[in-house]
Amino acid sequence: MTISAERPSRPSPALLRQPACALALGFGAGLAPRAPGTVGSL
Repeated sequence: MTISAERPSRPSPALLRQPACALALGFGAGLAPRAPGTVGSL
């Protein structure tokens, strides 16, 4: 495993407009910039 100085890319909001993608991403749960695992589990 390597540590990268680059920030990971975030999905664009347009991705959630597609029903299949919105469902697969839990309607955006877990895409919060801080503590995404916590938000996604609530």
